Amino acid sequence: NNCTIDEIIRSSSTRIRAIVSTSATTIFSLIPFIVSAESSFWKNLSLSIVGGIFTSALFVIFFVPFIFYVLNK
Repeated sequence: NNCTIDEIIRSSSTRIRAIVSTSATTIFSLIPFIVSAESSFWKNLSLSIVGGIFTSALFVIFFVPFIFYVLNK
């Protein structure tokens, strides 16, 4: 059972809203820590969390559907 590109795009577009909204709320909630943290520990921790969430969101949005398509051929 092979999936077409249209099916993968359609299924990905239904999930993108949830992925972007949860990632954005977490990233925006950490901005005050990045801007006003007095300790470099909290600033660096917040930056690494934001970077990880941003990277994982891009990974889930673009890379996972591509790998699913390649492996499902």
